[in-house]
Amino acid sequence: LRVLQFEDARRFYVPGIVECLGDLSFLRYLSFRNSTIDHLPKLIGELHSLETLDLRQTYECMMPREIYKLKKLRHLLSGDSGFQMDSGIGDLTSLQTLRKVDISYNTEEVLKGLEKLTQLRELGLREVEPRCKTFLCPLINKMQHLEKLYIAIRHDSIMDLHFDVFAPVLQKLHLVGRLNEFPNWVGKLQNLVALSLSFTQLTHDPLPLLKDLPNLTHLKIDVAYK
Repeated sequence: LRVLQFEDARRFYVPGIVECLGDLSFLRYLSFRNSTIDHLPKLIGELHSLETLDLRQTYECMMPREIYKLKKLRHLLSGDSGFQMDSGIGDLTSLQTLRKVDISYNTEEVLKGLEKLTQLRELGLREVEPRCKTFLCPLINKMQHLEKLYIAIRHDSIMDLHFDVFAPVLQKLHLVGRLNEFPNWVGKLQNLVALSLSFTQLTHDPLPLLKDLPNLTHLKIDVAYK
C-alpha cells in the first residue's frame, strides 16, 4: 500500500486504524484532510517511505516527536491551527513544502532548525513576532529554492520586515498582519508573480515600489491600508 486517504471523514474516528500505521512500510502518501483526528500516533515515525502527510482542514492535530524520523518526507501540510514544532524540524532535510508552522513556541529553536531545510520550495510561518526579525533574514536567504512564502504576524504585534533579502526564485508572497511600512526587499523580487497583502494597515502607498517588477501578474489587497 502506497496511498492511504481518510479525506472528508468528518464523523469517522480512526484511532484503531492509525495505531496500525507502523506496518505500512511502503506508504508514501497519507491524508487526513478534513477528517476528525486530534493526534498522530508515535508509530508515524515507522513510515520511513512517507513523502506526503496532508493534515489540511484538521484542527489542532498534535505532532509527536517521532515525526522527525521521516527522512524522506517532502510535503508536510498543516491543519487550520498550524503546527507547533521544535528544533527537531531541522532533521527533515528532504522537506520541500512546509505550511503554517506556529513559531510562537520555541521560537529561536524552530527558526534555527528551519535554516537547515535548504530544499524548501514553500514555507508558511504563523504567529510571527518582532523578536523574530533577526532570524527571518538569514532564514530566507539560505532557502535559495524558495518559490512561495507566507508570513502571518501575531495579531497583537506590528512588524518591521526591513532587511536585506536575496530570494532569486521567489514567485508568490503573502503577508498577513500589521506592518509598520512596506518591506523594502519586495520591490526587488524580479521573479515575483503574485503578491498578497492582508490586514497590513499600511499608511503609505507601496504601489510605486512595485512598478519595476516585470513578472507581477496577481496583486491582492485586503484591508491593506488605513
